[in-house]
Amino acid sequence: MKRIWSKVLAGLIVTGLLGGCNSNETSNEKPDKAEVTQTTTKSELQSNKDTSKDGNTSTSANENKKGFVKDGILTKKGEWTLEEDGSKITLIKIIEPNKEIDAKPMNLKIKNIKLLERTNISETTQEDIKWLFDKTISKKLNTIQFSYDVENTSKKDISFSAFDKITTNTKIQIDGMQNLISNNDPQEYMGEVKTEGVLVVPYFKDNFDGLNELNILTGDVYDTNDTSITYHEPVKVQLKF
Repeated sequence: MKRIWSKVLAGLIVTGLLGGCNSNETSNEKPDKAEVTQTTTKSELQSNKDTSKDGNTSTSANENKKGFVKDGILTKKGEWTLEEDGSKITLIKIIEPNKEIDAKPMNLKIKNIKLLERTNISETTQEDIKWLFDKTISKKLNTIQFSYDVENTSKKDISFSAFDKITTNTKIQIDGMQNLISNNDPQEYMGEVKTEGVLVVPYFKDNFDGLNELNILTGDVYDTNDTSITYHEPVKVQLKF
């Protein structure tokens, strides 16, 4: 079930690696969840770029504002960028724990964590969030992003979920499979490989006020070819910032 759910979410936010999302094309019917994709129509793009009648500034004008990053990733507090659908992504905070987690034969390193505020969310994306999470949002969605490395130090094929559950000191629990960008965590690792991953999960609160602790629970480490063989129990990691 978790693997299917990951594929469902993979289509929701697929651009702006390290912090971006697109909106879906409007359709009269909701597709099967496994077929959710993210595209933006030409009319939507033009609408977002043009200056509105009530005097809102255009995309080109916004690009001249302090902190705007046209290309590349957000690395400093206050930096922001625009997605093709007009949504704005702002980096609220960045934490760089470089925390190494030993779950032999798997090694997990959490390199950085970003608190990202997304505004001007399209109505279609709002509908998708409601459909997938049963949560109602307006034009704002906060997300938490993890950048990490996973290494299989053994020669065996290993199954491992780097982020099974995430809890916060603000009493939120997040399923680690709810990745809002294309899922690049294979969960099945061939022998002696190292991969980089990015996880972006929703944080359904109005702001990040009071958030200063994340608790991460990994999944079991077990043999891909013989699931009865478990090499390591789940590991819980506490990150305070």
